[in-house]
Amino acid sequence: MKELLTSDYRKCAYFWVFHRDLGEHAAEFDRENKDWLVEFISNPLPELKYYPPLLRGIKNVAKDIYNEIIRNLDIARIAKEVSNPEVGQFDQLAQLLNAIGDRRDELIKNLDLKRLGTQANKAKIEHFVQIASLLIALGDNRNKLIEQMDLETFAKTASDAKIEQFNNLAQLLRELEERRDELVKELNFEKLAKAANAAEINEFEQIAKLLKELGQRKSLLSMQLDHDTLVQKANQAGPHDIMGLTMLIAELEEEDRSKFIQKVNWDSICIKCPIHVPLLRALGASLENLWKQAKNLSNKASVEKVAQHLRAHADEIKQEIAKANPKQYSGVAKFLWNCNQVDPGLAKEIATETMGKLAETFRISPTEYQGTGQLINALYAIDPDLSASFVKNNRVRGRIQQSINEHDWSKEVEGLKHLIRALYRSVPELWEKMVSYKWLTVDLDPLDLDSIYRDVDEKRNASTAYKTA
Repeated sequence: MKELLTSDYRKCAYFWVFHRDLGEHAAEFDRENKDWLVEFISNPLPELKYYPPLLRGIKNVAKDIYNEIIRNLDIARIAKEVSNPEVGQFDQLAQLLNAIGDRRDELIKNLDLKRLGTQANKAKIEHFVQIASLLIALGDNRNKLIEQMDLETFAKTASDAKIEQFNNLAQLLRELEERRDELVKELNFEKLAKAANAAEINEFEQIAKLLKELGQRKSLLSMQLDHDTLVQKANQAGPHDIMGLTMLIAELEEEDRSKFIQKVNWDSICIKCPIHVPLLRALGASLENLWKQAKNLSNKASVEKVAQHLRAHADEIKQEIAKANPKQYSGVAKFLWNCNQVDPGLAKEIATETMGKLAETFRISPTEYQGTGQLINALYAIDPDLSASFVKNNRVRGRIQQSINEHDWSKEVEGLKHLIRALYRSVPELWEKMVSYKWLTVDLDPLDLDSIYRDVDEKRNASTAYKTA
């Protein structure tokens, strides 16, 4: 075995595959050959793809040896070798940064970001995702790379994007953060609109993703879209096109969205939509567009037609909702909220029969605060007693309390505020207990709870006044 561990590291390029195949013997092997592993990883080949899976494999089988290896790596040497990859390897560098444990910041500090910037400026549109991955991995240091990027050159390249490449541009825009507008203002929106107008219905999601990342400047693209042509294609949507369609409509400017909604056959879209938990958001959005259209046209026949369809498939819907995981709560909420607009009785029946099952498996992390708050709000809209029963479930309340106390929610502050609004609206007395009895042990002062309470109380009082007027 020892003769295989040569200093000719090119011959060991696929060592990670061998390591994986060692299975239960890998940990013993790592302990016996720790020094060779340190040297192998400290002298990376130009193809960086070999190292992240090896590091992850070592960590999975022997965390103590992994920590020793990371501690003994020659970071300066690694940084020198990995600072000039082709832009097509930026994702591999990102994976290496993510795999190198608590020495990631040290490696980043030693990277030659000027050289990396030079490589980034050679990017074609298909490389934008690679650059976005590296920016994510750089974390708080991303601006040091962005400063080396010629965003005007990126804009010229991006303006020639084909429709299937819109998401590449969208991902890069998202990771540029506050420098995003510098690229956006140089884009040729006439070219991008031409590509968008030629999109097939199964490519609408690409347009939606780009519009979302254009932010406040999305009108520069949306105003040049041929909405009549897009509507014609929308009415030809098949079952698997509906998510992209609803995403596109959600990202349009308000006036364009209203016009688009009026021209699509939403009853047909709703009936075509598969009843599958990942598509409940799309079905909910379609129901929302249906009742908006029916309200404007004073046509209840289409709503009743869809309500009958939903009633006929109520058992399937319940089965799907019962399988939802926390990341899908937002989609469940979107469906329940709009089902309540179309058929309140059915919405209450579905919610009543499924929330107990969701409560049994309930779990939550900071990225799911927003969706959980939306679910509580949807239940409250259907029946306040339903939302109260759900939140008061010991597992639900306990898991929420545990997450707020133990998880790092510093990057999800707005999501937590949304969740607290939902809790305070639904069960104000329980929430006040959680705070006053110190069930919540973290400092919530930065959230300005009094402001949250006032906002909920004002809306509750306004709703009560409206109902009694």
